[in-house]
Amino acid sequence: HTPGYGSAAKYVASTLLEIGHDTSIYPINSVTIVEIMGRDAGWLTGASVLARNKYNHAPHLIYLPEVAFNKDEFIEDVKAAMDKYNNVVVAASEGIKDADGNYISATNAVEDTFGHSQLSGTGKCLEYIVKESIQVKVRSVEINILQRSAAHMSSITDIAFRLGRHAVKCAIEGKTGIMVTAIRKNNEPYSIDMGETPVENVAGLVKHVPREWINERGNNVTQEFIDYAYPLILGEPVVKYQRGIPDYLDISHLFPNKFDN
Repeated sequence: HTPGYGSAAKYVASTLLEIGHDTSIYPINSVTIVEIMGRDAGWLTGASVLARNKYNHAPHLIYLPEVAFNKDEFIEDVKAAMDKYNNVVVAASEGIKDADGNYISATNAVEDTFGHSQLSGTGKCLEYIVKESIQVKVRSVEINILQRSAAHMSSITDIAFRLGRHAVKCAIEGKTGIMVTAIRKNNEPYSIDMGETPVENVAGLVKHVPREWINERGNNVTQEFIDYAYPLILGEPVVKYQRGIPDYLDISHLFPNKFDN
């Protein structure tokens, strides 16, 4: 897995759980669309499944770019979920595409009352589809870069000190043109071996979520995905706070001449 994935997955799952709590307070039917980063692969969106627990079933629907998105089936899915739940939460990758490979945000734009195309992100596009087809209270939320620097919610399993040490070891040995890798040995307890691979094996390429880890309908992930992702979000760091917010390392050296005055 990519270093940082477990921590980002932890943030996404936590956020979806909190959205589930927030939407549950409303007595009227509602749909909340949560757009999650992932243009070509649905690893982060799939991690939203980890928000589910004994009382929270959100997200009720999960759509990844590995499966072609079908607008009519999406509407059917939302209606079926609304028959079971007052407040439906949908997790969708920003890069979901139709059967022709076109991004949904570009091809399924809905016209407003003046005939103008409502072009925007995937979440907004799905919001307009629901408004037009079901006429229920609906909103969209975009989790864009938020999970990338949420160090207060890091996963201890994910923190990559061992990768860094192995990278230094490889450099001392004169190895170059490689990327260090973590090869999973076991889930319970989670354990890995360090390795390396030529950089051309990974640079510019996409690792897709296996199709068999997505249900047949394409609106949920399977237990195999949960078993893969769950160990990666475990463990919490000790977070220092100053003035009520996380006390991070000073990065003023990244802004030369910005603080002279």
